[in-house]
Amino acid sequence: MPSVPLSWLSLAMAVLVLAARLLADNPICGVRQQQAAGGGSDVPELTARQPGGWPWQVSLELATENKHFCGGAIISEYWVITAAHCFIPPVPQNLQEIVVVSGLSRQMRPEQWVRYSSPHDIIMHEQFNEQTGENDIALVRMVERISFGAHVLPVCFPNSEIFFGNTWSPCYITGWMKSGEETTDLLQEAPVSFISFKDCNETIFSGKLQPTMMCMDSEKSQDLACHMDSGGPVVCKVKGGRQFYLIGVVSWVSDCAQRWPGVFTMTKSYLAWIQDVTSRYGKMFDLKEYGAESTLRQQRSSVATNTKQAKAHTNQTCGQATMAAKAAKPTDSFTLTDSGNLCRSPLIWLAVAHLRSLVVLVLAT
Repeated sequence: MPSVPLSWLSLAMAVLVLAARLLADNPICGVRQQQAAGGGSDVPELTARQPGGWPWQVSLELATENKHFCGGAIISEYWVITAAHCFIPPVPQNLQEIVVVSGLSRQMRPEQWVRYSSPHDIIMHEQFNEQTGENDIALVRMVERISFGAHVLPVCFPNSEIFFGNTWSPCYITGWMKSGEETTDLLQEAPVSFISFKDCNETIFSGKLQPTMMCMDSEKSQDLACHMDSGGPVVCKVKGGRQFYLIGVVSWVSDCAQRWPGVFTMTKSYLAWIQDVTSRYGKMFDLKEYGAESTLRQQRSSVATNTKQAKAHTNQTCGQATMAAKAAKPTDSFTLTDSGNLCRSPLIWLAVAHLRSLVVLVLAT
């Protein structure tokens, strides 16, 4: 076997170092490790249990006890998003007692690249209602810039243009799902589906949900998903795309024994609030770098098509939207309209609606 000249090895190392620096300075949001390293669509994706499987996932922990209490997601170099209820008592109100852990996949044996960072500020939504769960969203401003790399990357943030009219598949929740009072050692993932706001609100929650909330179901992995991390990310891909978007932040989970759906706060509803808060706290969130705008630049032709679809979905019925996305599998793909509906195949959705009605009838007797 011929030897490789030292100059070639040096050049290769220099290229790798440069690539790592470029990735750190210009991360592609919402792309997991193999794809970020240049892999194509045929490269298998990581799972939650592999290092870097969900690189935007963070663990919020009590510093003195080294104990995980909530999940969160990295949305930019200085900002993490989570749920407001994560910071109500008995959680300590002193910032020195809270630590943000990034790059983590194992709670009991953290990897060498894991970083423990202190929050500079924690900003809960000023209209968060602890009783109703309205505006259950919070931002954590880090003291130091988050260093991006193979195991730590930001998730993409949606705007209305991306959120509405696209077909989303697949969708996941991630975190160290609780079992009783304990958390798991390994980072977990569970596929989820959405339930239309109207049906979930009227049929299951008796009109108590707010328009910025949405319901999710996880029948395929109920044992995990009914113990979801509060504040953890709900992420989806646009069907056929490669970037994950932060669709929501987990707000609460209903009684697992009753198998009611979980509820999350829709992030796209808070884009203006996020931009306002982050600008006041020194480092404004830039949608062009960490959200839908970056996708617009990278996939101009694709998004032009999606834009037409989004406009076509305005005031659209679910029947019309379903026809537009009839090639998608109804159990795996979801199309959202600006009326707050979620569109699936009529037969599937009718069965789901009847099932929900049956659940409420049983609970009421």
